[in-house]
Amino acid sequence: MLYSCIMKDKIYDGILYAYYGGLLNEHQHEVMRLYYDCDMSLSEISEISGITRQGVRDIIVRSLKKLSDYERKLGLVSKIKRIIVSIENFIENGNCSNEQRSALIKIVNDIKEI
Repeated sequence: MLYSCIMKDKIYDGILYAYYGGLLNEHQHEVMRLYYDCDMSLSEISEISGITRQGVRDIIVRSLKKLSDYERKLGLVSKIKRIIVSIENFIENGNCSNEQRSALIKIVNDIKEI
């Protein structure tokens, strides 16, 4: 159960990074890229960046706080999630033709990729 919660948190944090990572400074962005996109450990990032493992962890924690603040203020991830749920509910209720259903499923899949 704990592993599941940790993975969900890391996935959500990765989504926040994907949406708002460009708003971080260059150093924070690079550390987060290595951590989330390259799946590197804190020790590996420490060796590459020339800072301590604790320093890497501190950068990740501070960056995640910034990303969470952006989400709290802008709510882009939450809005997209609500849109997806609305479209999926519309599809499930059978209120559209097969052609429309296929088009909506494609749109939902495209949005999920973003």
